[in-house]
Amino acid sequence: MKACHNSYQGDESREAKFRKSLRSFFGYNFVIFILMILGMGGVFLWKISVIWGAILAFKGYGIYGSEERETRSFTTEEEPTREQYGRPKRPQWKDKDLV
Repeated sequence: MKACHNSYQGDESREAKFRKSLRSFFGYNFVIFILMILGMGGVFLWKISVIWGAILAFKGYGIYGSEERETRSFTTEEEPTREQYGRPKRPQWKDKDLV
């Protein structure tokens, strides 16, 4: 996406850079896939793709995995039990309680 003003150029977050490189990675793999289907080789290019994919996996874990781990450690609330959902139970009244 092009920026409307020069001051916005280069103002990309880590997530945006990661998504951009992930799109490039998928495009590269698509080209390799087409080359392999056509029988034009691409085995050496596939090795590059494996290394690139491993690097992207580490970057993605660094961006998205660490945030998820931090939010879990700060939550002290327990998850609601099954009884907390739905209709509340009716009280079990006895005849002596109604007097």
